[in-house]
Amino acid sequence: PVTFILSGQRLITVRYDDPRPFMIVGNKLARTCSPTITGESVLMDLLDAVIDRAADILERIGAEVDQISHDIFEPEDDRTRSYNQILKTIGRKGDLASKVRESLVSIGRLLLYLANEADSMRWAKEQRAQLRGMQRDVHSLSDHAAYLSNKIQFLLDAMLGCGCGCDACDS
Repeated sequence: PVTFILSGQRLITVRYDDPRPFMIVGNKLARTCSPTITGESVLMDLLDAVIDRAADILERIGAEVDQISHDIFEPEDDRTRSYNQILKTIGRKGDLASKVRESLVSIGRLLLYLANEADSMRWAKEQRAQLRGMQRDVHSLSDHAAYLSNKIQFLLDAMLGCGCGCDACDS
């Protein structure tokens, strides 16, 4: 959890950890920090880094879920993972995808608030356009996270049977 406090030209964050996007932005600012930098621009950089990180995590989950699918439906030989191992991996990927979706919902709500308040806060036209772009990215990533969750659920059903009593489960 992170709290952003934007007051005037200053940004304050309240957090109990040092998430990777904060380290990335901090390193970037340490290398090239303009004297005219504002709290709004730092906030935008942080949000952009968080969205990029979510995209990276979803991409990794997608690749790992594809490997799990391969292990289930196209086992190669005795080297394939055990069903218990596969179930544990599916569970971890489902949990991670769920956390990413929760983060995206929170970021989406923050972006919506900022977009609604950007005029009254007198943000530059470029920053408002950047907000709209980030909103589209978050929506797209949320759709992708939902797709991955559905795929993970499908793999769980394939491993355990969906329990609906259909011919596929009974066989």
